[in-house]
Amino acid sequence: MSIGGSHLSGLGALAQRERSLQLAMARLASGQRITRAADDPAGLVISQQFASQRAGIDQASANTESGISMAQIADGGLEQTQDILNRQRELAIQAGNTGTMDPNQLAALNNEFKSLSTALDMVARNTAFGRQPLLDGSFQNKSFQIGPSASGTVQVSIGSDVTGQVRGFDSAGLGLSGVDLADSDGALARIDAASKAVGTQRGNLGAFQSSTLETTMRSLSVAGENLASAQSTIADTDYAKQSAELIRNQILMQAGLAMRAQGNVTAPRAVQLHGG
Repeated sequence: MSIGGSHLSGLGALAQRERSLQLAMARLASGQRITRAADDPAGLVISQQFASQRAGIDQASANTESGISMAQIADGGLEQTQDILNRQRELAIQAGNTGTMDPNQLAALNNEFKSLSTALDMVARNTAFGRQPLLDGSFQNKSFQIGPSASGTVQVSIGSDVTGQVRGFDSAGLGLSGVDLADSDGALARIDAASKAVGTQRGNLGAFQSSTLETTMRSLSVAGENLASAQSTIADTDYAKQSAELIRNQILMQAGLAMRAQGNVTAPRAVQLHGG
């Protein structure tokens, strides 16, 4: 090989070492094995697919957490409703004790009963998740996107069917409008029907929260961890390997520069000898 050809070959090798050195440094600095599409086209496509799936799982997890919060708020409102119904039932039983009940006492019991019915209306009106009412009867067939794909939806309804149609958990929806404790047996029957509706709804919400939402949260967490691990294997830098590659390229680069410097010194002498 001629001196000129050897010189060009050496420059090419140095340029290649410099590119390898820069690539190793970029991977170490960014933490990414694939810093550009040319590094691994197939790996880039797979990594991006995993990233998209992880984003969907993260959002589905957030949606599921919101669903759990909604169920807890609704159950809290229904618990208050049940407490009110329990007190109304006590009043109805007390009103049935006609042997010791005079008209003034019965009137006082009726007044408290009606005040409690107003409290039922307030609970039903004020129990909401954000601006979404939960207990006024309007929460019907609401969709929850708790999976990362289009099929990952569930529907939930909250309502009382005491009156024969789905309504809210206010006094009217629970069939307690116009109840008079003068008919204590009739009042008890209607209160018990209302309590049954509240208990059924609380049970449904509890099952939705534990069997559907919380189970889904655990499943999404495992899926997210597995995807993160798979994506990391494909896209993340192997620091031990890249550190060794960096040191190797630095040594080769220094050796190449030294050889080039030595060549710059010896080349003129070779020319002189050749000319002599």
